[in-house]
Amino acid sequence: MTGRARVRARGITRSPSATAAGCLQASPTPVSADLSDNEASSNNGCEETSRISQQCKDVVSPGNAESTLMKRGGKIFPDVMDLGVCTREKLAHVRDSKAGSSGIPVKLVTNLFSLDLPQDWKLYQYHVTYMPDLESRSMRIALLYSQKELSNKAKAFDGVILFLSEKLEERVTELSSETRRGETVKMTVTLTRELPASSPVCIQVFSIIFKKILKKLSMYQIGRNFYKPSEPVEIPQHKLSLWPGFAISVSYFESKLLFSANVSYKILRNETVLEFMTALCYQTGMSSFTQMCEKQLVGLIVLTRYNNRTYRVDDIDWSVKPTHSFQRRDGTEITYVDYYKQQYDITLSDLHQPMLVSLLKSKRNDVEARMVHLIPELCFLTGLTSQATSDFQLMKAVAEETRLSPQGRQQRLARLADDIQRNNDARFELETWGLHFGSQMSLTGRVVPSEKIFMQDRIGDMQINCQQRWRPAATKLKRAGGLLAPVMEEAKVPQLPRPGSEL
Repeated sequence: MTGRARVRARGITRSPSATAAGCLQASPTPVSADLSDNEASSNNGCEETSRISQQCKDVVSPGNAESTLMKRGGKIFPDVMDLGVCTREKLAHVRDSKAGSSGIPVKLVTNLFSLDLPQDWKLYQYHVTYMPDLESRSMRIALLYSQKELSNKAKAFDGVILFLSEKLEERVTELSSETRRGETVKMTVTLTRELPASSPVCIQVFSIIFKKILKKLSMYQIGRNFYKPSEPVEIPQHKLSLWPGFAISVSYFESKLLFSANVSYKILRNETVLEFMTALCYQTGMSSFTQMCEKQLVGLIVLTRYNNRTYRVDDIDWSVKPTHSFQRRDGTEITYVDYYKQQYDITLSDLHQPMLVSLLKSKRNDVEARMVHLIPELCFLTGLTSQATSDFQLMKAVAEETRLSPQGRQQRLARLADDIQRNNDARFELETWGLHFGSQMSLTGRVVPSEKIFMQDRIGDMQINCQQRWRPAATKLKRAGGLLAPVMEEAKVPQLPRPGSEL
């Protein structure tokens, strides 16, 4: 079935105006989360930037439509704007207030921080084309950021789409720059959308801004969370290290923009893959070592502390050694031993260890995964094995460090807020985007009265509050004979007539 046939089957008619609107906006929503690495997202659509730019020449989208169609990289994406859920307008019992009236009021502190914006704040989205076209995203970003017109402006750019907090003087701005080879590259920056602060695109840009801020606080992103390796919590009796960190997000809660932070920990083993392989070899012997090693390691996540990056072990290459050579990006060849000595000042001790293989997959479907060789001596195991999780003493030691009390959690959040406000680079980043990092949100909750549980013949009626556990109380009542006895049902098999027969 073709794409047009699928659209018709769903009952969606693509009018010429809708198709034109998609070409005019020329930007996908949502923006990819990978903007944090190079201050913006997505590698897609570089080959069609010139053609799309010509179609986007005369129209600027206000960015507040409910649903439009956009084209980028030869694909059509629906741009759905979230207009909010108005529960107070639809539900009568919460129209005036959601607070309620029963219970005892209590002061609560949340993990939310207010973010203030100017009343007329807008995000300006631009489409950037290059002539001649450049395939390298890093070169696109470097050439654009070298322009004096953008030097003092807050910006996020992925090589195609540019976001600015301040509007350029012209709707179409022509720029030029030279590469290191002396080639002149012309850049055309075209305004495509003006987005309000409530736009989902703005929410994602705000998240990208705070990811940059956490990096300025010497925190490293592992997965989706950020951790601080400079302040590890050691558990030496179990050879574990815990990196403290946070899981962050930015979103609208009803009508207010808030920053959310949750305390998180990354569990690392103080054991390299080489040490694990050596111990496994002594346990299994050389006859079954290769098979057992692949069974234990393939699929695990390892961390290389020289760059604080995580990799998935996809295979083990027993034929490649650290003394073998590989080709660098500039075309020269170098051995793994010399590379780590020159790049990170690390001297490898075992020159006969095999290499771990990790496949770095690209988000573009037409790009093959890039194979990377890792040194087992420099890779640390992460997470806990099934054997470790069944160790009561180990899990108890981990829980003592990770299960913080409300006071300890509040201290961690207050310290994060203080670091953001005291760091000059972080404060400058917020100010250039027009953001003000406010205070921690607090609210008034209610401690509802305990519920009364009625038992058989009113024996052992009891009050259950939020601090009591049901299982001990139920066990006590069961022994006293207060619980109702379960009723056994006889098994019944339904009988149905055969198709076509009379009842």
